[in-house]
Amino acid sequence: MNKEKIFVVVSGVGICASLALNYILISNKTIEEQAAFGSLFGASSALFSGFAFLGLIYTILLQRKELNLQRQELSLTRNELKKAAEAQEKSEVSLRKQANSLELAAKINGNASLLDALKVREGMYDFYEPNSQEHAAQQKIERIQLHHKMVEVQDRLEKILRES
Repeated sequence: MNKEKIFVVVSGVGICASLALNYILISNKTIEEQAAFGSLFGASSALFSGFAFLGLIYTILLQRKELNLQRQELSLTRNELKKAAEAQEKSEVSLRKQANSLELAAKINGNASLLDALKVREGMYDFYEPNSQEHAAQQKIERIQLHHKMVEVQDRLEKILRES
């Protein structure tokens, strides 16, 4: 059992015991004696009322203290939430920068791979001898077109690097 239940049980037993004792002591007395006995406790009634009022004031003071603690806790919570929001904003900025960097790296890698592939293709023309004049002319045209593509890719790469 917890302390509150124990307090309730002990208080209930105490009240019942005092009522039973009062009945036992007063039951065989006359009405005048009972009235005189009851008048003995008039001063203590005022005393208990004063204690009850002090208890009320004490609980108000405790509530005020508790409210101040809650205000402080709320202030600390707001500060922590503000810090968390700032950290999240910084994280978002970092993620954007990282995404931009990854996009830039993908563009550079894609164009560099294309340029490498074009260079390999150009190198293949050195291994094959044309069979005829017509075939040689065709190879020359293809090689010129290939060089134009390589220049375009290099220009794109340079533009990407300048813009970054």
